[in-house]
Amino acid sequence: MSEDNTILVYLKENETKLSSRVIAENIAKKVKHSVESVRDRIKRFLSRLRQVDEKYIAEVAKVVQTHVRQTQTTTCTSRR
Repeated sequence: MSEDNTILVYLKENETKLSSRVIAENIAKKVKHSVESVRDRIKRFLSRLRQVDEKYIAEVAKVVQTHVRQTQTTTCTSRR
């Protein structure tokens, strides 16, 4: 979900400024997937989302990021 959110945010911010190919190339560097994979994900799934779905993805991504940060903090402090 966090990757989907990253793609959605970048796409919304740049869809009027950049070509879809450049967007896919830039996102592929961020999420560590191939350009083709990112382009397919945008074309087949993310471009067809309703606003409710976009909000859900953003909310879940926040929860996942918070959980990852807490896990990393706990892991780092427990190793000391």
